[in-house]
Amino acid sequence: MEENINYELNMIQLKNKIKYIKNNKLSLNIKMNLHPCSGKTFFHNNVRGFYNGIFIIDIDKYLFSNIRRSRKSLLLKKSILHTCLLGYYEDPVKNDNIIDISIIISFGQLKSNFKSRLNNKLHGFNNFDDIIKSRKRLITQSKLFKIPIFKNILEALNYIIKVWNNKI
Repeated sequence: MEENINYELNMIQLKNKIKYIKNNKLSLNIKMNLHPCSGKTFFHNNVRGFYNGIFIIDIDKYLFSNIRRSRKSLLLKKSILHTCLLGYYEDPVKNDNIIDISIIISFGQLKSNFKSRLNNKLHGFNNFDDIIKSRKRLITQSKLFKIPIFKNILEALNYIIKVWNNKI
């Protein structure tokens, strides 16, 4: 019961922040927190870096030292383009006009993605225990900081777009 109430409050806060950003004519900047093997690169490649008016950035495309791997890159951005940074967990900053959301894919989908990664010899996390630890940390931190959790990238982006367009 308490979990449902927290979820509803998180979604209300998310809606209010999106509406605030729109009403103040700011660009929509989304920091999407994902765990390894959750489909970041697959999604980015499938939409070719652009989805329904939102520029999609995959942190895996940049070196660890590159600022474009962090939420700071969204704050330094001078364009009016709506942007979504697909990245790993970072603590949110309450009043920075960045929409923070987390994606926790199903365990079954995670296992499937991991198998695919091993079969295709893709780089990145190749230890399933490390991926599970990262996933658990993301869940814990998302709950602690009241970050809304979605089941996949598409669901999250479509929700944000509907709120932006006043359809929710």
